[in-house]
Amino acid sequence: MKHHLENTTIHPSAQMVLRRLKAKGFKLGIITTKYREPVMEVLSHFGIAELFDVVVTGYEVIKHKPAPDIVLEAAKRLRVDPKQCVVVGDSPLDVQAGKQAGAFTIAVLSTTYTRKQLESTKPTIVIEEFEEILNIL
Repeated sequence: MKHHLENTTIHPSAQMVLRRLKAKGFKLGIITTKYREPVMEVLSHFGIAELFDVVVTGYEVIKHKPAPDIVLEAAKRLRVDPKQCVVVGDSPLDVQAGKQAGAFTIAVLSTTYTRKQLESTKPTIVIEEFEEILNIL
């Protein structure tokens, strides 16, 4: 925890994608199993904290992913129907939580999970490049 900023990177196009989505009027939120304090430090470190309307951690809900609780809580705080939400994630748990909440799900390929692992959860769509989100939304 002491060195988490040193070991954290941001996807090269993340800032651009997030800023464009925000400019288009999208409400942005983060759902994470991590503790709030280090998440907020990372967001501030990369200059993107102000882009997010809500940050919900797994410690603020009763059931963790793959249960939909965290997605439902984020939707509630954003004051939107969960069916209007888009859950973007790189893990099967992200997809499962989003699907159980009734959200549109975008699985992003990374080095953590294989395409097969992500596709097994049946996301709405699987993308290889983060920037593809802009074409989808």
